[in-house]
This record gives sequence, C-alpha cells and structure tokens, in this order.
Amino acid sequence: MSKKKNRKIIQFPQSLDAKIRSRARNLKIGKCYITEGWELMREGNIIITRLHTNGNITVGYFLVDLGLLGVKDAFYDFNVSDDRLLDILKENNGEGRFIEIDYELAHNIIYGAVEYAEDYGFIPCKEYAVAKFVLDEDDDNTSYIEIEYGAEGLPTVFCDNKSPRTREIKQMEERVGLGNFKVINTDELGYEDSLYDYENDNYNEANNPFGDIVGDLMSGWDDDIDEMGVPAWDVHKWLVYFQQKREKISARVLQYYADMAFFEHLGEPDIDAFKHVLGGAKYEDSYESELSGEDPEIINVIAESLTTDNPEDVILDAINKNPESISLKLMWLAYVNDNHEKEDARQEFEDCRKQFPDSIILLNIYSGWLIDVGEVDKVPGLFNNAYSLKGFNPDKVFTTNEVMEFCCSYCNYYLAVDDLQGAEPYYEVLDTLIDDDPIMLLIIQKVVFAKMDFLRDLNNRTNSLS
Repeated sequence: MSKKKNRKIIQFPQSLDAKIRSRARNLKIGKCYITEGWELMREGNIIITRLHTNGNITVGYFLVDLGLLGVKDAFYDFNVSDDRLLDILKENNGEGRFIEIDYELAHNIIYGAVEYAEDYGFIPCKEYAVAKFVLDEDDDNTSYIEIEYGAEGLPTVFCDNKSPRTREIKQMEERVGLGNFKVINTDELGYEDSLYDYENDNYNEANNPFGDIVGDLMSGWDDDIDEMGVPAWDVHKWLVYFQQKREKISARVLQYYADMAFFEHLGEPDIDAFKHVLGGAKYEDSYESELSGEDPEIINVIAESLTTDNPEDVILDAINKNPESISLKLMWLAYVNDNHEKEDARQEFEDCRKQFPDSIILLNIYSGWLIDVGEVDKVPGLFNNAYSLKGFNPDKVFTTNEVMEFCCSYCNYYLAVDDLQGAEPYYEVLDTLIDDDPIMLLIIQKVVFAKMDFLRDLNNRTNSLS
C-alpha cells in the first residue's frame, strides 16, 4: 500500500468582488453618510462602512436617484485605511456636504429605490450586483422605514441639457403614458420644484439660522458677495451652496437669494426705482439727519429722562425751553405711546405733525404707529396720498437720509398690506443708499424675510394642489 503524501492546500488570492460577496456582511457596520439635502434633491450619495479588527474599513458607495432610476452608480473597496474614506468624501465634495445617518435609513433608501425603479422597468447599475453585499440582506432583521420616492406623488425623470434622458422618457411614455410621470430639467429648475422645502425646515420663527425676523439684525450686511465665492444665479448650484454654508449664511447672501428667486417667479419690475420714488424730486448726497443739528444739551436731557423717576416732567420742561426741538418731541411721542391711551398718542402725533409738517422722520414714526394700531390705510394720507417725494413736497430738495426715511415708511406700509411688488422700488432705493444704519437695515431685512415667507407659502400651495 502506498503512503499518502502530505499535500499543501493552496489558497488562491480572492478578487475584490469575491471578498465583498463572501466577507463584507460578516463585518460590523460602521458609520454611514449621505449628502445633505437628499430629500429635497431626490438624489443622494450614500456611503456605508464596515469595520475590520485591524482598524481598516470596507466601504460601499451608492448614487441613488429617488425620483425614478434607483441606484445609478456604485463602487466598493475592501479592507482599506480610513484615508480611503476621506478620499471618497473629498472626491464627491462637489455633490454637497455629507452628513452621518443611521444604517437603517441608508438601507431603506437604497433597497426602496431599487424596488421603486424596478416597478417601472429600470434596473440598478451593474456594479450594484456586488456593491449590495456591503449592505445587510433586505429582510425583517432591519427595521422598515417608509421613504417617499418620485416627486409630488409621481415617478420623475430628472434630466439636464447634457443628459436629456430620452431613452428613459420614452420608456415611461410606453409604460405608464403621458401625464402619469414627470420630467424635470434641473438646468431649468424653478424654485417651486426644489429650493423652498429647505425653508420649511430651516427658516421659521421656532428654528432658523437667521435670527428673530422682527428684532435681531443678521450678521453680514457689510459683506461683498462678489468676494465670497457666491455662485451666479442657478437654482441647483444655490441649493448646494446653502447645504454647505447653512450654519453661516450671510445676510447679503440670503438677500441675493431671496431677490433672485422672487424675480424668477414674478419677473423683475420694469420700472426705474429711483424715478418711482423721487418722481422728479432732487436730493443731495447728504446723510445728515433732521436730528443732526440738535443742541448737545438736549441729548443730555433725553439721557436723563431715561433714568429719572419722573421722565414726563423732565421731557415737558425741556420742550418748554426748546419748543423747536424735534428730538424732544419724538422723545415725548415715544413716552406718550408707552404710557398714555391710544387717542392721547394720536393727538400728540397730530400736534407734532402740524408743527413739523415737512419732517419725514416724524412721518416715518407716525406711519409705523398707525400700522401698529391697525390703521394702515391712513399711512398714504400722511404723505398727501403721494407715493413719490415730488408728489409729497414738490419744491423741496431732500437729503439722502430723508429719501431713506420715506422709503422706510412705504416699505413698512406695503409689507403691512402684503404687497411685496409695491414695496420693491422703495426697498431697492433704500438698499442702494443705505450705509450702516441698523434701523434702516432692519427694514431691508424685513423685506427679505417677507420674500422668503412668500416663496415658502407659494411652495406649500403648489404642493397642496399637486
């Protein structure tokens, strides 16, 4: 009988695909990531990691179209260092900022997108056949999370000018018929299709990165957006920009966005804002206020009135000594408004208006009071029912500061009557002339936020009708 020979078992090295198929699911799941804004964009880049005992990772990458097509691209790597993950994040930085998510959410997005696409005859990219082994099997061991696919209840083909997706569109026409699916060209994407659900999540009085819309002035009003890497107006690029910068949105950036999106919907007004506001009136380049020439002693009186136990006596005594001081009269109006009945305040405003009929700063304050007490319809009457400075006072040469006060009055008026288009020329002139006056900037900010609210509400109405 012949002796058995000792034989070595030769192990051939496995291919990358074989390693992923046979070993990936045995590894512990690590961190998972998705590009921020995926729900809004209806597309997301998803990264799944699995952990090796040597500190390395196995990684799977999935480009998922939630509109219709499912997994459009995928790749994977096995037993690589953390540097490989960093490389992937850097390589795909142009797609938006990655945020960490639970594995269960990533699992449901990917498998659900594949199933949704298959319902319409679309199969995943060929790499998915291996990449799916970085995922757990799709069974009851992973919690089910309901994910919305399509857009506004319909399967949706997202295309652009470079990739018109004619094959996919033709397939949908044959499979479900015209009218039963949507086609959205992202190069022509309007705000109602995309950007403004972002505002639902991040711009509201309870939770927003922009501050209190009534009293807090946002930072960044002195920024120059041309020096900030702000993209030219393109909805898709701006969504990515907001995703990357959402914690540090500058006031001027938000303003540019609000203005451009607002014009995209309603069209840019075909009027000359300065002609509309001035009406042919002249103004001089002077930022001197009506209050600039006041005696310094009067300012001391105002300061004293804020600390005394009887401010009314202090202010009235000062007015008796300085009857032509508008600063003191405005101080008195503020005191009466806070401490007297509404009709007392109205009488004081009217008396002051008779004494200073051309004081635009007074009329600006008076118009604000009328709006506050619910008498917005009386505001134009303060300016002789004129909507231009020429109509209000045809013989006067105004200062820059008076032009701005006039614009503030009509911005507040049009905001109160929900007419953003009416406010636009006054807003534009104010924004052109403004320097660093925080009160004036608050008016600009109110218009910006009103535009954001308008666009958000419009998007909500659009969604409710679809």
